[in-house]
Amino acid sequence: MKLKRSTGRAKKQQLEDVIIFNVADTRFAIAANAVDEIRNMDGLAAHKSGFDQRLAKVKFTLVREKKDRDKVYFVVDASAHFRTSASKGSRVLVMRNSSVALMVDGIDRMMQISAVITMPNAFGGEERNWYRGLAVMDGKVVPVINPESFLSKGEIALLEAKTRAQSVSVETAKGAALA
Repeated sequence: MKLKRSTGRAKKQQLEDVIIFNVADTRFAIAANAVDEIRNMDGLAAHKSGFDQRLAKVKFTLVREKKDRDKVYFVVDASAHFRTSASKGSRVLVMRNSSVALMVDGIDRMMQISAVITMPNAFGGEERNWYRGLAVMDGKVVPVINPESFLSKGEIALLEAKTRAQSVSVETAKGAALA
């Protein structure tokens, strides 16, 4: 009997880089490739979303200079979004390929996880949209965030329209003052 060597290679476990951050007393994880930049609170401007209570979680705007034009980001207060106890943000996670940034209390570390566990059926409300799933880190279960859950496309469009309208009214007021 002749033994054949296996031609297939063992599959390597797929690892994912995540950023671990804190909001109030809760730890969360988000895919590192979903975050473009982690920054301090410098450069944030207060945002008033009085026209829509759902958007009250947007506390600030952030303007980043880009090659062709300035890019406006809407900064969501993570404690308001996740409905945790109020907290003091100290860091901002600027999302990649989005107009959203997330204000968090602090960054714990970056690490690799081997699996994201599907959300249990016990999660039935809006948290099913907030989380991609759960991961076990250091023997504790940590929610893995869905980066697209902070603001819907419609909410972003509404915020962008309001921002454009405010810019136009400020420019009009400046022009009237100069005349």
